[in-house]
Amino acid sequence: MITRITLFLSGFLWLTTSFAQTGSFSKAIDQLNTELARVPAYDRHHQAGIASLKETLSNADTADLAGLFRINENLYNKYRVFQYDSAYHYANRMRDIAGKLNDPALINLSRIKLGFSLLSSGMYKETFDLLAGMNGRQVPDSNKAEYYALMGRYYYDLGDFDNDKYHTPFHVQQGNLYMDSVLAVLPANSNDYLYYKGLKALKTGQGEIAKANFNQILSRRGLSSHEVAVVASTLSDFHIKLGEIDAAIPLLVKSVIADIQSSTKETTAAFTLATIII
Repeated sequence: MITRITLFLSGFLWLTTSFAQTGSFSKAIDQLNTELARVPAYDRHHQAGIASLKETLSNADTADLAGLFRINENLYNKYRVFQYDSAYHYANRMRDIAGKLNDPALINLSRIKLGFSLLSSGMYKETFDLLAGMNGRQVPDSNKAEYYALMGRYYYDLGDFDNDKYHTPFHVQQGNLYMDSVLAVLPANSNDYLYYKGLKALKTGQGEIAKANFNQILSRRGLSSHEVAVVASTLSDFHIKLGEIDAAIPLLVKSVIADIQSSTKETTAAFTLATIII
């Protein structure tokens, strides 16, 4: 994050002289400057939570495999968007413990967590190898949405990576099938339902439908910082592809602010904003 913060700071002078500094946009820039200064404090708070969990793990009963699994899962969740290699480490521990328990549900859950870490690192082959043997029917109901969403994202990301007329349409089609499965198990009108419905619309050229879904989520109260970051970043991509940079920048600022507040690192929004403003 330090590199990107430096990029932001060096780009602010150009940014503030190139766009109108009135209304909500000006306030967003002011808030981003304020939040950038708070990065160390947010990170200390996040790291304190990690340290507490590690202490709990060190004092845990090694015979209580189910308890160890949950502590490692909590550590994975703490590292999930903070440090991918550490997240992968704790997901691997989850898989080892699940194997000792001989619990298929927990084994599949740990594989989903491992898959997220691999995909977030751009390791497509490794992600496919890990998830290829999984069957959605074997995944517990409580984790089906997470599994289907991960598979859908895998195919969408692979399509973006290939970015050609030969392979991308197939990958998008496969991603759409998994998104249909996500929507079938999520509560209608929930934040996740609206997001994945909007994401599918975005990937199938129904931009206005996607935009309406994302704006509906952002208008709601009680969103987590991570929800704000993901939705705002995805909506900004819609505007960028249309060449609507003035509309995209406030959304990117909103996304980066939310990422800072949740100590999320290595974000697409941060990279995109830095690229635009410099």
